[in-house]
Amino acid sequence: MEPAITRRKISIYLDDPELRRRLKVAAAQHDISISAFCEEAIRAKLQNVEVNAVLEAARRAARRLDEKRNKLGSLDIQTWELVKDGRRR
Repeated sequence: MEPAITRRKISIYLDDPELRRRLKVAAAQHDISISAFCEEAIRAKLQNVEVNAVLEAARRAARRLDEKRNKLGSLDIQTWELVKDGRRR
């Protein structure tokens, strides 16, 4: 038996009447409640934020690697040779 899902209420205040109208229209066009529409939008935005955080972390790591590579200088060997050698091991 699956545990019951507890739904929590939150309040969203929209000062812009045009934004409220557009929200109502969009929810109606998708045949879902305003709450469901907002939940989908929030989930999509959070996913975008989380993906961007991962990408930024990867960019920072790449910059750090570039800095290390620049400090080390040339290794006088091609990258493909290193990869080929690594595959043999």
